[in-house]
Amino acid sequence: MTMVDIDATSPLRTIHDLQIAVEMLEGHPIAGNLITAMPARRSPYFNLVELSPEGFVILSKMLDKDIVRRQDAPRCFDMNASIYVWKRDCFFQSQRVLLPNTILYEMPEERSIDIDSDLDFDFVTFLSQKRGGLL
Repeated sequence: MTMVDIDATSPLRTIHDLQIAVEMLEGHPIAGNLITAMPARRSPYFNLVELSPEGFVILSKMLDKDIVRRQDAPRCFDMNASIYVWKRDCFFQSQRVLLPNTILYEMPEERSIDIDSDLDFDFVTFLSQKRGGLL
């Protein structure tokens, strides 16, 4: 049995996105669940920084070699909270979302906006109207 959780604050996903996500998980013999995400706008290897305990700026995630161009950094993704798909047994075995056998369905940015602010709502409204839909 497959369980699907769709977040009400991510209204731009399509039926096709749901179908692909379910098919991906059901077609994977080892995966226990699937999350959706979009390509990250910022890379923790190149342009996401933190403050060290001493108050100095450091990269959020270091590699053994320096990255000179963002394009050379490993691909990263922003979880978009749009679709979560679970194999039933896996869902009841863990309370975590990211498991060692979680797979990813990459969605385009224009369908990945999660409404967490008034500005996000404005973006979703604009994109929805642009594609002729209503919220």
